[in-house]
Amino acid sequence: MFRPVATGAVGALALCLSFATIAAEGDTWSEVNIGAVTQSNPDEYAVTILAIDGSQNFKSKRSYKVAPGFHLLHIASTKAGRRGDVTYQPFAIEMAPCIRYELVALHDSQMSNRRWQVVVKNEKPIASCRHAEAAQADATPQER
Repeated sequence: MFRPVATGAVGALALCLSFATIAAEGDTWSEVNIGAVTQSNPDEYAVTILAIDGSQNFKSKRSYKVAPGFHLLHIASTKAGRRGDVTYQPFAIEMAPCIRYELVALHDSQMSNRRWQVVVKNEKPIASCRHAEAAQADATPQER
């Protein structure tokens, strides 16, 4: 498959923008996880993250660390159709700082893989992540 490659200033800008979503070490961040599906809901399937804010420059894994804020994800459901085809769709989400979001695909029926939606199954605080306000409140004042 042919994929165009950006060159020059346009390529440099695209590269900078693709890495802008990754949180710097020590900053607050958000996480998006591939949620675990349960046996109790047969219409719930795992997802695969294909792109984050248009970037595909990441290794496939279960957890993705991103900067807080608005993100556009491209999500594929792991449920394959009768011919083995997989469907995907965009998913817009506003991520709060220090929150881990678990995503799953909720299909309309067990027969089809065409009608489904991405669902935030769970939101949990990230224990090792601290809001900037909390870090400033814990700092001892130099002068009074």
